[in-house]
Amino acid sequence: MNVVLINCNYRRDNPHQVFVEMQRRLSEAGVNLTIDHAWSDSYASSELIIGADPIPDRPCLSDAKILGQRTLNRYQRMEIAARIGASVAAFGSPANDEQLSALVRDWGEFCVLKYDWSARRNGVFSWPLGANRKKFPSDFRVGSDLFMQFLEEDPLTYKIDTFCGNILGGWIFPTRSMRLADWQVVDDRSNYDFDPPIPLRASIQAVSEELVAHGVGYASFDLMRVENDFHIIEVNTCSVGTTAWNDWPERYAETYSDAILQTLKRLDSIPKYRQLRQQADRAGNEQSSIVLQERKQSSGQEKRQPARTRDEPQATISAELFFYQGFEKADRLPHAKLVNFWQSTLQDLLIHAHRTVPFYNDRLDPLFGWDGNVLWSKWPLIPLTRHGDISLERQALLSRDVPTMHGAMKHVAIAGLSGEAAAFSKSILQLAAESCVRARLYNWHNIDIAQPMATLLPGRNRPSDEDMTWAPEWLPGPHGNDYRGDTDAPPEHQLRWLAQLGSVYLRTTPSLVRVLANEVAANPALRPDLKGILTQGGALTDEDRALSRKYLGHDFIDAYDPLETGMVALQCAVSQTYHSQIETCLVEILDGNGKPCGPGQRGEIVVTPFYNYVMPLIRYATGDFAEMPAQIRTADQACACGRLLPTIQRITSRRHFSS
Repeated sequence: MNVVLINCNYRRDNPHQVFVEMQRRLSEAGVNLTIDHAWSDSYASSELIIGADPIPDRPCLSDAKILGQRTLNRYQRMEIAARIGASVAAFGSPANDEQLSALVRDWGEFCVLKYDWSARRNGVFSWPLGANRKKFPSDFRVGSDLFMQFLEEDPLTYKIDTFCGNILGGWIFPTRSMRLADWQVVDDRSNYDFDPPIPLRASIQAVSEELVAHGVGYASFDLMRVENDFHIIEVNTCSVGTTAWNDWPERYAETYSDAILQTLKRLDSIPKYRQLRQQADRAGNEQSSIVLQERKQSSGQEKRQPARTRDEPQATISAELFFYQGFEKADRLPHAKLVNFWQSTLQDLLIHAHRTVPFYNDRLDPLFGWDGNVLWSKWPLIPLTRHGDISLERQALLSRDVPTMHGAMKHVAIAGLSGEAAAFSKSILQLAAESCVRARLYNWHNIDIAQPMATLLPGRNRPSDEDMTWAPEWLPGPHGNDYRGDTDAPPEHQLRWLAQLGSVYLRTTPSLVRVLANEVAANPALRPDLKGILTQGGALTDEDRALSRKYLGHDFIDAYDPLETGMVALQCAVSQTYHSQIETCLVEILDGNGKPCGPGQRGEIVVTPFYNYVMPLIRYATGDFAEMPAQIRTADQACACGRLLPTIQRITSRRHFSS
């Protein structure tokens, strides 16, 4: 028998060990399992097709037995679980605020809003029900989105993975209480084993079995514990969850293989593709599917084991390296070409934000002309976005439709000027762009990434693993270890720790360099052997630089690196000014009236990152200040280093340091 598993993240040259073991186990049972990242119409004749990602419509699929199509929305999956008697958290999908009030009458001071489009804790919000109650969300879709009762006894998320009524494994994800403003940020990335009690296993198996008729194969259940009972809070379908595979590969290879064998014994219960499409149409669901790459037909055995195509994911060159090689050429482009580059890139972001981010729907209206193009003369009219907007308007700042190519997302905790916490979300593509700028800093200053790094930064006090490195992983060549020190220890202890490491680079804040330099001034025997000093966060003065050179042997290598935006300005190795990174963001220095600062003037730093399509920041006022050069270069006049990137004289105050 032939089974095909389509998984867009599968790499033929570096397959996950679970996939390898599954193929071996199923082969011994007489089943040929083909795993591919791309679709070929030859796969339609297989006895069973499993889509880890939904497969778009095509005529050849009409009679195919298929699992993995997304025909049910978030609300419908919870409805099915409740209908067959599983223990679920109280939920509903009201049409207006009056219906919401009736639903939440006994739910307490706040509940949880869950949008159908959400993923990785995005699109899930704590919704106040008391005095701070917000207006009913205008983009709430009845029958798809839902409100759910907040369960607060145990903040951990208990997960159970299934396939067609079979339990694959259970684990615990250490989530935090939604009472915390930055609850989406989970520092503990470990997964803990969870052996579901027998009654819970039976209940989850029943729901998983019921979902098969709706085209669901792989399903993952999220549960929370209340008074020693477990309540379902989420039913996730599609997208094989390899997070737990990395911790328990043997278990998942065995249970997933066995589940497929059990499913093949009852193929009559598996719906055909056309039945699923009819079901989705009747329910009013628009099938959600990414555009899979397609293979050209070939002959013979190659139909089952296709050769690599150009569009197959490559393990030999990363997206970051490809990205880096591209924008690294832009720093010497003539002014006109550089402007065209960033305006074209920024326009794509603005169109996306205007279309999919509620916060910017009205704000960006004046920016677009009748033909849909950006009127750059109107740019100064766009209101600034501030930290308070991130904390108060998170629901409106998230995109409802993130392009697939921008990848998953990461949540980071940020703090405002008065210390208030908030969670900020970034796309994988934005993180890749930030990584490229970091690599550029090392290149500009001839930093040897093979050498060890000593890190003394707040929030990084936990000892690092022996194999942890500090440079971007995608950079070729050997990478030096990253040693984490205790920023709360006395300066003398920190210096002795540095001495034990031998010759290293030091990564820290200017304020801590100042403390260490003064300690060495009082006790020269404590002077460490440093290869260089990289700083981030805090303002620098000429006195600080002189102190560091005299007592630590090096000047600062500095970068301006807000958490929300990533590195947006790097210290020039020749002129000691800062070059804003126009390939990845637009940086404005604005005076108190919102006008661009002139020569020698000081103003607030306003940044627009180009690649964060998850939570765009358009004209983000950082709360930090910078000074423009006394003489601003003409458009095509190069810096002393030969680059044409815009220049900032110095960062005069800042609240940020990078995590």
